[in-house]
Amino acid sequence: ICAALSHPNIVQVVDFGDHDGELFMAMEYVDGVSCAKLLRAVASRKERFPLGAALFIAHEVLRALRYAHEARDERGRPLGIVHRDVSPGNVLIGRAGEVKLTDFGIVRSSFIDRRTYPGELKGKIGYMSPEQALGAEIDCRSDLFTLAIVFTELLLARPLFPGRSELEILSRIHSADISVLEKNGHLLPAELVEVLRRALQKKPADRFQ
Repeated sequence: ICAALSHPNIVQVVDFGDHDGELFMAMEYVDGVSCAKLLRAVASRKERFPLGAALFIAHEVLRALRYAHEARDERGRPLGIVHRDVSPGNVLIGRAGEVKLTDFGIVRSSFIDRRTYPGELKGKIGYMSPEQALGAEIDCRSDLFTLAIVFTELLLARPLFPGRSELEILSRIHSADISVLEKNGHLLPAELVEVLRRALQKKPADRFQ
């Protein structure tokens, strides 16, 4: 499924197979850095991302997600892909300015046997949707929620769901506690804060669809 995804904003799978019994996957090399590394650098200097740069990165990742979410097989059947791991470490920025989403390693698709047991978590703590934090059924709106987390953190250069333990972080996510955004929203354009509020609604039906 990953190899079938061909889009300028998705890291391409070049080849896969086995060598002497060892499975391998060869992927496109992106000469640049991850958003996680950029975020650490910006936060360490107590700065914030330029607004235009953050908007561009979010826009390009949205293009990647739209393509993946709408992908169909050769018979025209929806693949039902959900990335499940949209996080700063999986958003790569090339030196020429290209933005690429990578690591579809825990992708969910209607064409893959479900290997996640009920209640099992798949994804990075801090970058999950409320339904994902519960180990519940998810769809493309979960990816949009997690991208909104990344986007907010780019804009504020601080965690949206801070906590001293994984349980505290998951609890904040489950309740969609966006107090960090509410507290620091005055630093951002009002219309952008409204977009983020909607994208970060607890119920999927209340978010962008």
